[in-house]
Amino acid sequence: MSPSQLTATDEEVMLLKAWNGKIIAEQLELPGLQLEIERAVEQVEASLAKARQQKEHAASTPSTSSNVQVMADENASSVKPKARSR
Repeated sequence: MSPSQLTATDEEVMLLKAWNGKIIAEQLELPGLQLEIERAVEQVEASLAKARQQKEHAASTPSTSSNVQVMADENASSVKPKARSR
């Protein structure tokens, strides 16, 4: 993907894939680096997936303040005035 194809979003994306670890390690002549890159990619992918799930959950769940207001409205409508005793 060229820079001209990228669009500005607030979502993070992975630019490095696990299979890139082999190429990078070979080019740098550091065989142990492949495993480290693969682990790092897995950790970042898991982190991004978790962040995406939390964002989706937050978008589908009403905020706490609106829940409190709804509950307050429901309680106010169900309260009956007390009869005065003489």
